[in-house]
Amino acid sequence: MGHRIAERVAQEIIKYYGITTPSEIDIEAIALDRRVFVNDIVIEGSVARLQVKNKFGIISVNRCIKESGKRRFAIAHELGHFELHIDKSKTYICNDRDFLNWYREKIDETEANIFAAELLMPVDMFREFCPRDEPDFNIISTLAAKFNTSLTATAFRYVEKGYFPCALVASLNGRIKWRSWSHDFSHIIKGVDTPLHEFSIAGASLGGESIPNQPKIVNEECWLDETIKDKELKLHEHSIHLPSYNTILSLLFFN
Repeated sequence: MGHRIAERVAQEIIKYYGITTPSEIDIEAIALDRRVFVNDIVIEGSVARLQVKNKFGIISVNRCIKESGKRRFAIAHELGHFELHIDKSKTYICNDRDFLNWYREKIDETEANIFAAELLMPVDMFREFCPRDEPDFNIISTLAAKFNTSLTATAFRYVEKGYFPCALVASLNGRIKWRSWSHDFSHIIKGVDTPLHEFSIAGASLGGESIPNQPKIVNEECWLDETIKDKELKLHEHSIHLPSYNTILSLLFFN
């Protein structure tokens, strides 16, 4: 299907409904108008699922989800499968791993995430609210509240579409799980499955150190697979722990 097609389909939906502000993105109303019903049930072992029959869809969302942004993203993700993939499969069962799947492990899940991100955070609208200041998770949290989206999805969107060159790294069980960076972040992040450096903020937190509320300067060796020639450039890290995913997100930038 392709990432650009996933984005374009979401953009066409936004245009069709004449949506111009974040508050107008009523994901359940959009789904219903596109022949997809949403219900909340107890689901064992998954976050949400899509079932399609006779060109109608049913999105079931785990009623145990408490975070509104996560629930909306789950609905948009399943709607993405309905819009993009029903010729391939009539059933999708998605778990937390799929909603963190920004690293192309499963093509369908990545495309559904890209569709959901564009539908809930349309790029032109999103950039209107993106400041040009140094990145941090306080900015991302504000954007997540504005668009009523999950922190992880908003962070990925910010890195991809924001104005400041930066990178986002997710780590699980002390190892890098996936990475993403803006097109103008020209540095080489360490590879997937690399252990966290003990002197990175994320790595130090595994040893019991608290995570600062603001970005801090760290040695480039903590995160990069290269040596920076311009020693005036300093690598900044702002990390945050996501207990429900057992994941640490790390925002990286130079200044």
